[in-house]
Amino acid sequence: MPNRLLPRMLMLFVGCLASLVVVAAPTADERFKALHEAEWQWRLDEFPLMAAGIGDPEAGRTLGAVDSAAQQRRLRHWQKVLRQLDRIDAAKLSPAARVDAAVYRGQLEELMLGVTSRAYLLPINSDSSFFGDLAFSLSAQRFATPGDAEAYLDRLADLPRWFADHETLLREGLKTGFTVQQVVLE
Repeated sequence: MPNRLLPRMLMLFVGCLASLVVVAAPTADERFKALHEAEWQWRLDEFPLMAAGIGDPEAGRTLGAVDSAAQQRRLRHWQKVLRQLDRIDAAKLSPAARVDAAVYRGQLEELMLGVTSRAYLLPINSDSSFFGDLAFSLSAQRFATPGDAEAYLDRLADLPRWFADHETLLREGLKTGFTVQQVVLE
């Protein structure tokens, strides 16, 4: 009987030891890197025109959503990312990652401010416009495959919808009194 019990006790002992093995938690730098890399990928997906402009071969086939609902969805996402960033102890980051995190925080806050201030209702102002980077972004695309050319044609076909969506934002701004100053319009 004792001979049968010994293997079972040994297995139980090994099982207990295995449960004590602690998996190392990711470092603050690793957590920050995972956070900003995931958000960057989300941003490339959310802003396909920007992704195409930097030569991302995975850029979507549209110019992206710009309506008020998309703006609010982005705001919620950036707020969530900022909360995740807040949970990373900056004191535990390496000096370089601490600087990167501070710059990244500023970017997130600026992006959120653009939505909370409703700046998207002014897609045209005295020094810039929603279509200002359009030629650059579209011309930066390369045609290595027939699929690249098809994606480009799909983006061009999306232009009427994209312009109409910006016009809707402009009209919403006018209706709510959120416009550029009259002197700019003269």
